[in-house]
Amino acid sequence: MNKSFFNNYKDNDPISTINNIRSILNKHGILPIETNWFNSIDGFYSIHLQLPRLNVFSNGKGVNSEYSLASAYGEFMERLQNQVIYRGRFDFSEKAVNYKNFIYSPDEIYLDVEDILKGEFNGYKVYIPPKEKINIDYNTISKWQYLNNFNSSSKILAIPFYSFNEDTLYYVPIPIIDLYYSTNGMCAGNTMEEAAVEGLCEIFERYVKYKILSDEIVPPTIPLEYIEKFYIPYNMIKELESTSNFKVIVKDCSLGKNLPVVAVIIIDTTSQKYFWSFGSHPVFEIALTRTLTELLQGKDINNLINLMDFRYLNKSINDSDNKLNSFIDGTGYFPVKSFSNSYSYKFNGFEDMTNKSNTELFKYSLSLLKSMNYDILLRNVSFMGFPSFQIIVPNMSELITTKEIDFNVLFNRSKIRKIVKKINSASSEELQLVIDYVKKYNYDNNDSIISFANLPFYDLSLWHNMRTDLFTYAAYYKMGNLEESLNAISKFITEMGPSIGDEASAYYKCIRDYIGTKIDNLNLKEAKEYLGIFYDESILASVIEELADPSEIFDWCGDLNCFNCSDCDFNKTCYYSELEELHIKIKDIHSKNCINQLDNRHYIP
Repeated sequence: MNKSFFNNYKDNDPISTINNIRSILNKHGILPIETNWFNSIDGFYSIHLQLPRLNVFSNGKGVNSEYSLASAYGEFMERLQNQVIYRGRFDFSEKAVNYKNFIYSPDEIYLDVEDILKGEFNGYKVYIPPKEKINIDYNTISKWQYLNNFNSSSKILAIPFYSFNEDTLYYVPIPIIDLYYSTNGMCAGNTMEEAAVEGLCEIFERYVKYKILSDEIVPPTIPLEYIEKFYIPYNMIKELESTSNFKVIVKDCSLGKNLPVVAVIIIDTTSQKYFWSFGSHPVFEIALTRTLTELLQGKDINNLINLMDFRYLNKSINDSDNKLNSFIDGTGYFPVKSFSNSYSYKFNGFEDMTNKSNTELFKYSLSLLKSMNYDILLRNVSFMGFPSFQIIVPNMSELITTKEIDFNVLFNRSKIRKIVKKINSASSEELQLVIDYVKKYNYDNNDSIISFANLPFYDLSLWHNMRTDLFTYAAYYKMGNLEESLNAISKFITEMGPSIGDEASAYYKCIRDYIGTKIDNLNLKEAKEYLGIFYDESILASVIEELADPSEIFDWCGDLNCFNCSDCDFNKTCYYSELEELHIKIKDIHSKNCINQLDNRHYIP
């Protein structure tokens, strides 16, 4: 085991990193808590870091608790300074939106559609993903307005990135970042070079994953005798295989182009399920170790619920959805051909980069991209004092194409958000719009209807417990469609099964059967006669009271009075005021530390 591995190729030890970030956050009164430690087998650690009550979080992983916690704090700073920790996920008041006279960043600008199509603004370039230029027209850009959660203007917000190849700024429209790149290439580290290596490796990793998914590339298996030379990942693999029924296969995912990417396939031979985990780093030992720790991030070895069912022929796979799922949570069906021994290229080992500094690893990563004729667009967001960036590698780091974007989803989600906030007074037509949306986009009972409102609700609030089928049953009942109401509550009972508990199960079954008596036109006395045989008197009375007047079935919901928190019935279970306080705090810090993106030219080696 080489000396550098002990420091995990970090430019500071994990305790110092943790203390540094805690000091930065404490200075501004931002105090995340550490929850949900996982360490079901030796060498696999992960943790969840979250701001109390707010659904604002990050995850960390590592070979021990210190590296796992440092990883979580690093990701927290990366997401906080890029503002994706809440941007697009929550709505804000007009006061918060306009605070300090900017929405995202002090250096943002407004672009007309014509500026974007022309590709130039005030002497600098306007960026469109090169391969998407032919697909992005006036109509497409106009649809980007569906993403303008904060911006009511007809213009498009953009922020500057620095081009390494062209030594100039590119203004990148916010919708392009959100749609085509999301968090890909966002990174943080103890130094600029460490952060940049992390960001580029994430881009390499996802690029390779998508190429294997879309092009049916068959990566070669790395022989065990090669892995044996690397003590830590080799022993992690042995731990995995000895603790369970898993078979572990390690793949060289360099694509034959020296890209520093590996994959680990974990196969449960008992259930015929599998999962691909990808990782990247110029040092093979680090790449493989990170790929392994990713397998159990936020998971217990005995409860790996995201394994995918193997099917030799799986014609039901939707390529776009599969690609999206592989990005969101790593789930994704891989072409059966990718398990073949007929490899697309030979395994020739990985270049030895051990004991190199992050400065050298950064130069190496840049040289790889240059040899493949790629540019780098870099945005420095280190305004809180911890090195953080977003990197775009045009033609490599895109996560989606224009043809794969369903603008109807974006448009409908905007409408649904407004309806859900006033669910008690929603018309039948509006309720049907929400039902259709839920059905069309396959939301399941793990999704709460309040998640559509873009508000930080407390997890145990009544609203959070209104799952999609429960909402659908109540909406149909209010609309007078008893058959569909019965179908929805029956589906909820079947899908939730024993997980809801005996008392709750009896309650929902009583609702189901009471609706059944109404479909059969039984009067109240007859309904009580039948149902009283099977249900406790208090449960039956409660159900009859709930369903007495269909027009009042959502009365307990009330209507949200957004951004007037003191006059809202839900100010005890919605933490918007605390979220706004965080957003304004970040804006205050950002306004005092706006970074000139042209200064990124100093990072070119």
